[in-house]
Amino acid sequence: MINNEIRHEIVSSNPDIEVRFYLSEDEGSYVAPHWHNSLELVYMLEGSMTTQFENNVRQTIEAGEISVVNPRVIHSVTAQKKHG
Repeated sequence: MINNEIRHEIVSSNPDIEVRFYLSEDEGSYVAPHWHNSLELVYMLEGSMTTQFENNVRQTIEAGEISVVNPRVIHSVTAQKKHG
């Protein structure tokens, strides 16, 4: 990852519980390298996604699996289209 391509993603949370929940439908996209101050938890309902970390470690999750990205860790994400 090249440093000048990295951006800080500002994530808004619900002030009552300091957590943000949302459902994302994605038919295959790429999110450029970024980081945020919050812990990121992703539960994959269907399809799959791959998270690439700055140390060239990749994590791919499938439906029913969870991904965890710690705060201030640079990462990018590629979602794969659901087959079938």
